[in-house]
Amino acid sequence: MCKIKNLYISIIVTFFTICLSSPLYAQSNIDALNKSLISKVSFGRAGDVAYLLEDGASPNATSPAGLSALHLAAGRNDPQATEITRILLSKGADVYKTDPRGNMPIIEAVRSGTPQTVKLLIDNKALLSVKNHNGVTLEKLAEQRGNKEITQYIKTAAEAERKKIAELISGDGLTKHIQKYALLACANQYLKFYKTENPAGMPTAKYDDIMAKNQSETTELGERIKALFEMKEKDLINIRTTSKKLIQDDLDRLLTKENRLYNGFGKNEHLNNRCKKVAEYWAGKRFTYIEQDDKRIKTGNK
Repeated sequence: MCKIKNLYISIIVTFFTICLSSPLYAQSNIDALNKSLISKVSFGRAGDVAYLLEDGASPNATSPAGLSALHLAAGRNDPQATEITRILLSKGADVYKTDPRGNMPIIEAVRSGTPQTVKLLIDNKALLSVKNHNGVTLEKLAEQRGNKEITQYIKTAAEAERKKIAELISGDGLTKHIQKYALLACANQYLKFYKTENPAGMPTAKYDDIMAKNQSETTELGERIKALFEMKEKDLINIRTTSKKLIQDDLDRLLTKENRLYNGFGKNEHLNNRCKKVAEYWAGKRFTYIEQDDKRIKTGNK
C-alpha cells in the first residue's frame, strides 16, 4: 500500500512539474505579472513595481487600452509618479513608445503636471519636437498646463534639441556620418579578410559576435543617415562598396603573410589606421541641400 501511495505522489509531482515547465504556463505567468504591473503602475507604489519587474514583468507591458506602463506612470500626479517612472526607465521602458492615439509618454507627463517626471523623461532622451493627437506641440501644451517649472524644462530642452538637429543636418554633420559609415564598412571587409588569415587564432564565436555587432551598428547608422539627410539606399550601397574596395586593395598590397604580420596586420591600431584613411576619402565628397517648394533636395558630386 505504501509503495502505491508513493507511486501516486510521484505521478502527481511529475504532472505538476511538467505543467509548470511548459511554454503555455510560462506565458500565462508572464501575462499575470504584466497585468499586476499595469495595476501597480497605475495605482500602487514604486516598491511593488520594482518587485514585479525583478520577478519577470515587462517594463513595456501595456494596458487593455494600449497604454504602456511608462504612459501610465507619467500620467500620475502624486509622489510615486517620478520614482515609478525612474524604475521603469532603468529596466528598459521605451521612452518613444506611442499609445493608440500617437502620444508619447512625455505628452502624458506634461499633461499630468509633475515637473520631476517631465525632467526625468527629458534626461532619458524623450523627443521634444512632438505633438499630441490633436496636433498641439509639446511647448504649447506646457504653456497651457500653466506650470512654470515644466514650461521652462520644455523650452530649454526643445531649444537644445533644435540646435542639435540643425548641427546634425549641416554639411559637416553629413560628412561625419558618412565617414563613420565608411569606417564601419571598411572594418567589416577587413574582418572578413582577417578571418581567412586568422593569425591570432580567433575563436569563431568571438569573430561572429564582432561581425554581428558591426552589422547592427552599420544598419542603425544607415537608417539614421537616410532619415536625417534623405539619402537613398543606393547612396549607402555606393559608400559601402567603395569603402570595401579601398581597404581590400590596400590589404592586397600586403602580398605575403610575413609582410602582413610585419605591418601589424590583425592589431586594432592597424585596422583603425587603415580604415581611418578610407573614412577620410569621403571628406572630399560634397553634398549640399537646396530649398525648393518646401522640400529638401539633395545634390552632390563625386
